[in-house]
Amino acid sequence: MISQLYGSIIACEKDGVIIDVHGVGYSVSVPARSIENELSVGLTVRMHTVMIVRQDAMELFGFTTTVERELFRMLLRVSGVGPKVALAILSALPAGDLALALIEGDNRRLESVSGVGKKTAGRLIVELKDKPELMEYCSEAAEKTAEAGVKASEVVKMLESLGCTAEEARKAVKSALKREGKAISTEEELLAVCLEILGRK
Repeated sequence: MISQLYGSIIACEKDGVIIDVHGVGYSVSVPARSIENELSVGLTVRMHTVMIVRQDAMELFGFTTTVERELFRMLLRVSGVGPKVALAILSALPAGDLALALIEGDNRRLESVSGVGKKTAGRLIVELKDKPELMEYCSEAAEKTAEAGVKASEVVKMLESLGCTAEEARKAVKSALKREGKAISTEEELLAVCLEILGRK
């Protein structure tokens, strides 16, 4: 399976790009936001990919961050959500906004995506809102923190071991990341901010 490509973009299309890797051109479907804001012909990129094999085709879906790729995989686990719908969701919503919409159960935000109806939005929320990984992606600051190596899901577990309920722990971590995300570089620092928020410090 192909999980990463490193090469130059030789063409940008409506819903994807072609990447030249040592003379081989790979057609990769990417979120529309990436084409609009980040990608252009001639740019050298490292694309994090998901390869989906069907009976009649093989498709590559690419993302400029591992956060987007993991959210894409998470979306695919929901009943009724295929790769095209998952890509449409990530085209419409930045990774952090999508994670926050799932955590807060924001049906309206999810239903605003083309191809996502009321039932699909409901399934997405029910099946994904309690995923601890979402805390790492719930804001731009949280994404930067996750890339730096801070695992919010581990801090949620720490808080639960200290007597917090899962809901209290998730809310504290979300608040801490929103407030101090760029300044946090370790799990211990994140835990300290959470304890301050919870009034336990």
